[in-house]
Amino acid sequence: MVENNTVYWVWMQLLFGPGNHRIWDILQHFGSVHEAFEELSAGNGDMLSEKERRHVRSVTLEQAQSVLDTYAKIGAVALTPEAPDYPARLKSIYNPPAVLYCIGDLSDLDETPALSVVGSREASPCGIRTTQRICGELAAMGFVIVSGFAVGIDSAAHVGALRAKGKTIAVLACGLDVDYPRPNAKAKHLIARHGAIVTEFLPGTRPMSGTFQVRNRLIAALSLGTLVAEARESSGALITVAHALEQGKDVFCIPPHDIYDKSCTGVVGLLRDGATAVYSSADIFTEYFDAYAHKLLPYQEALKESRQEHVGQNAPKEKLVRKAVDFSRFSPQEKAVLELLSAGEKSADDLCVEASMTAGEMLGILTDLEIEGAVEALSGQRYRLA
Repeated sequence: MVENNTVYWVWMQLLFGPGNHRIWDILQHFGSVHEAFEELSAGNGDMLSEKERRHVRSVTLEQAQSVLDTYAKIGAVALTPEAPDYPARLKSIYNPPAVLYCIGDLSDLDETPALSVVGSREASPCGIRTTQRICGELAAMGFVIVSGFAVGIDSAAHVGALRAKGKTIAVLACGLDVDYPRPNAKAKHLIARHGAIVTEFLPGTRPMSGTFQVRNRLIAALSLGTLVAEARESSGALITVAHALEQGKDVFCIPPHDIYDKSCTGVVGLLRDGATAVYSSADIFTEYFDAYAHKLLPYQEALKESRQEHVGQNAPKEKLVRKAVDFSRFSPQEKAVLELLSAGEKSADDLCVEASMTAGEMLGILTDLEIEGAVEALSGQRYRLA
């Protein structure tokens, strides 16, 4: 006997597919997910297409339970619109996910200011540094940083939040059990420990162009506003922006370092159309302070320091001297990589050869070292000591 409706929600998702608005058409007709299952299983579905009728006969509750069991083995739970931890921010959008699979904690998201961050996978070193800094400062101030777990700007957003010991949410375009993108695979447990990893997709689902488009509406929906770092006119990041605008969310942009750079043409267009320019974390903090003072009040001093630093950033600075790096707290493999980078920046491929490691091992180590603040990621999968 089924103890709750979760398995029926998963059954509906199996029947129509993740992100399919037909689920809500059917629920509106029958009134409840349990009633929809009972009626459709009995062949009472005049509103179904012939293809959907055939599919009803092949999808079972046992298959739905198998999905729940598979995800339970990796510590994931299924959140439906009936669950207390299902974010209210999702309920207010068109076509919310029927089931959201989650590793981590989303329980206080609706009471917390959250910012989604999107941008290029082939981000410039400047874009990566700026994104990490702004996201790190906001996470330290109490914001939740939401992004899509891709390489480039997404990774910079997550890394910035993790370095600041803040909370971040990764929204995947694949199953929770799929290691994509490979360089970020080892960071999953850190994000889950300091936030959450979520997806709308079933176990084993590989990322495809369609899954990214389905995913992007959730990135926008989980936050109050969307920050764009670097993006071309054809960038998928602009799909997230379109969802944010449709949902009535704010849109922010980091002004490009070069207005004629093709990698920033999408950002230039957004700024021309009225997006808010962001020159420091204070520009975003002040937008939401009044509404979320109960969450952000303890961080006023951090805001003050950020403003002072921004005002004085053109003041003369002391000459920087690189100090010797203490490798004692790192593992032997991490030490080997850091010692190689002591000679200067290197590509991930060169590091693999020199350290006699596989690409998977090396990228995992580099991701951990980046989160620790020991190395910096540059464009073209190149790295250097931080």
